[in-house]
Amino acid sequence: MPSRALTVVVAAVFTSSGAWAADGPTPPPAAAPAPDPPSTTRGWIGIGGRNSFGLGGAVQPDFGAYAYGGLWLLGEHVQPFARAGWTHAGGDGVTVNAVRFGAGLAAGAALLRDRLWLGGGVEIEAVGAWSSTRAGSGPSWGAPTALVGLVQGRIGERFLLGVDVGPELYPSPMRFAGSSGAVEWGPVRFNAGLLVGIVLGPPMR
Repeated sequence: MPSRALTVVVAAVFTSSGAWAADGPTPPPAAAPAPDPPSTTRGWIGIGGRNSFGLGGAVQPDFGAYAYGGLWLLGEHVQPFARAGWTHAGGDGVTVNAVRFGAGLAAGAALLRDRLWLGGGVEIEAVGAWSSTRAGSGPSWGAPTALVGLVQGRIGERFLLGVDVGPELYPSPMRFAGSSGAVEWGPVRFNAGLLVGIVLGPPMR
């Protein structure tokens, strides 16, 4: 009888030890991957004016408006931008309306705790113009290159206020003949415009 009891005790010990081994401590769960850091890239969209006039000859101004957009990249040292707009001019018996599409790249830096961005760059534009006179009308095309200086102030969390200024170089001047003379764009004009917009991406702090 004692041997039988001893056998039962030994069997119970082995059974419990096997259960303990099976039910031993489980390894900790794998750590969840760290979330991606939030994006710090900012961009902007807005509208701006165009006020252009000739240099080295007749003033012959043209006025209009643009829709703008851009990004601040590489620590806000590089800014690709694009714009599209309309402009109007007239004089010497001719009226000119034109659409303008441009893209450019500027380099600069953010100052005053990132509230002010200063830079300069180059833009290539495609211009399609339509001139009208008493004798008739017709199209004209041009591809000026603009040297652009940019001053952009970022106000509050989202508001953008700035100016762009600089000369425009016309490899082939655009000439619009009128009844009493002609309107000519080129070879060099100067443009200055005010822009207003909103900042996209993380809000300014």
